[in-house]
Amino acid sequence: FPSAGRRGEVFLVGDSNAGHFSEPILGGARTNGLSTVLATSNACPFVDLIPVRDGIVDTSCSDYVADTVRWLESAKPAHIVIAMATLGYLTSDSYTFEDPVTHTSVRGSDQKETALRSSLVDTLTRLRKAGHEVTLVHQAPQLPGYNPRSCLLFELLASRGSACSVSVPRAQVDQQMDRAW
Repeated sequence: FPSAGRRGEVFLVGDSNAGHFSEPILGGARTNGLSTVLATSNACPFVDLIPVRDGIVDTSCSDYVADTVRWLESAKPAHIVIAMATLGYLTSDSYTFEDPVTHTSVRGSDQKETALRSSLVDTLTRLRKAGHEVTLVHQAPQLPGYNPRSCLLFELLASRGSACSVSVPRAQVDQQMDRAW
């Protein structure tokens, strides 16, 4: 999104969690005379690994990440904001990963966390080496027991909106979010 009299650019990349931040990124960039490029891909962590969800290999995700990183490396120095819902990738048995070089499978929460962190560090290093400023946004908390699909307008109007209200001790949320980044 171009900005009149632009003084630089901001790139927002990542999965759908990154998309949640598009409005404040756009607003902040506009206020500061910066152009904005939004490039997000649903269910696609911004790391150099090939996601496998329920046994289905997602090369479109790994292609998106590889192509975006290559493109950013050739772009003028800018500010890059990366956001992704890492906790879901770490804790869900539905998600595994494949190393794009060795083609070894990455399974289990600890193994996935190690691979995701290592790949993210490599990506951050490449982008910073290209002269970019990079901000990594911590994912928003996911409240246990809260399902937004059960919190619909007709449920509220029918006075059945109890599914829209969840109370969770802060310590429980903090413990869950310790693994997210």
